[in-house]
Amino acid sequence: MSWANPYLIVCALHLIVVEQELNTYRLSLFGGWSLHVDEQPVDIQGLRERALISILLLDSPAIVLRKDIADLLWPGSDPSKARASLRQSISVLKKAFSKHGIETKFLESMALGGDFCRVQTEVDELDTAIYVEQSFKRIMGVIAGENDILSSLSNLSSRFEDWLVRTRAIISTDIKSKLLEVSGNPTLSPQNRVLAADAVLRLNEYDEGAVRSKMSSYAALAENGTSLKIYGDFVELLY
Repeated sequence: MSWANPYLIVCALHLIVVEQELNTYRLSLFGGWSLHVDEQPVDIQGLRERALISILLLDSPAIVLRKDIADLLWPGSDPSKARASLRQSISVLKKAFSKHGIETKFLESMALGGDFCRVQTEVDELDTAIYVEQSFKRIMGVIAGENDILSSLSNLSSRFEDWLVRTRAIISTDIKSKLLEVSGNPTLSPQNRVLAADAVLRLNEYDEGAVRSKMSSYAALAENGTSLKIYGDFVELLY
């Protein structure tokens, strides 16, 4: 009779438990800043506290050094004062999370994602939204221009603004890539392909792929005049 290795069974069970215990952090990129953990809204008011959580979530699963956080959020301050300010922000965040019974160990290690939690944004919703008409239209309506990504955190500091610019470019590229794939999906209705193309053009009005997708979608709707106008407007934009 063959017996299973008890060590492997224990490891497998441990992995299952760990996976079940992971919290899901959902950060809104467009519109007003908001954070939900396991669908519970977490009230965080301070701009620097919001920026800190945004950095940890969007840079995950990397571990962010405290001195780098301090330099981003309190540039020009005396290092000891910057560290003290960071400790104060961490304390504020711990209180906010503890109200909902949310584990705050990540604030000590300065790491989110990976083994700590699941991170979700509107980008992640794109993968499933195409299968639900109402969800698809909602997401397409939410997506705005690149500079609208985390716009409420703008002008916090010059160094944080540099981080925002880099992060926005990465997110925008990711969204455009997914939307262009969606806008060319033949299983979607032409109307929804137009919505996806429009969302791409809000991020980058010079995106030729989105213009072509929008033109072909209107042609599929037998609206050739609209298709030709889109082409004319794009040529005018370029020249």
